Amino acid sequence: MYLSSVIYSLLPDPVYKKPKDDYASYFDDMYKFSGGYLDREMLMQKSGYAFSELLNRAVNQNEKILPLLQQADVCILMNTSYEYDSHHSNIASYLKDYYTLNANIFDVAEQGCFGLISALHLLSALFSQQKIIRGLVIGFEQRALPLRVKHHQELPQYNGVGLIELFSENHTASSLKIIEADIISEKDIAEKIRVLEENNSLRCYLLVYQSDPVTPDFLSHQEVSFIDIAEGVLPLFLFFDQLQKQVVSTMDPVLHVVLIENISHSGWFYCGLL
Repeated sequence: MYLSSVIYSLLPDPVYKKPKDDYASYFDDMYKFSGGYLDREMLMQKSGYAFSELLNRAVNQNEKILPLLQQADVCILMNTSYEYDSHHSNIASYLKDYYTLNANIFDVAEQGCFGLISALHLLSALFSQQKIIRGLVIGFEQRALPLRVKHHQELPQYNGVGLIELFSENHTASSLKIIEADIISEKDIAEKIRVLEENNSLRCYLLVYQSDPVTPDFLSHQEVSFIDIAEGVLPLFLFFDQLQKQVVSTMDPVLHVVLIENISHSGWFYCGLL
């Protein structure tokens, strides 16, 4: 599958507004089973965005976004942070109705930083079965998270929405071919790297969420670019945007292998201009 374009819209923290009366009750009910609790002090000091509001603002700011929505065969929605004071019980139903979308909509949930890898993996399967021609990944992010849990929780860096458009075939000279995207063990990645490097030049990136990254043993003989990445969805969209621009500008005949570090598994994809 081919990545055609990456679009993102970043928004400032909104001016404070009091949430609806049932908002606090909603969080108390949703998260008490997880050991979390509602930070009422934050709730009285800071506001966030509903996902519908994020996308509506992005559409108004960028005229390219609405055609992407309306022309897609499949839209995959993803997020790592939840909505603030949501306006609609289901964002997918709202999008289909408000923007008159014909696309089937999937929601990738509870995947954390691997949500984008799962979305790409699903689209790759649909493309390979020739069920769709055009796919769209939409990531939502907002920073007002009044939930506290026992472990430390980093706030996302951005408010905003990101979109990645993909095709089954190559449409432009700037398209980035994504060959594989999956969430697999380090052992399996090591074997895939071994096979790839037999016949290809590799350029490796390791996206890390810690200050002192360590090169995996199976990459010890490769030059690895360590990239500190902030919590949330949108930093991955920004990385994709920069990677596409870099690959297109250099036109090097190499495979770009991207790994996202995790304690138990690694998300990975590799791509190139082939």
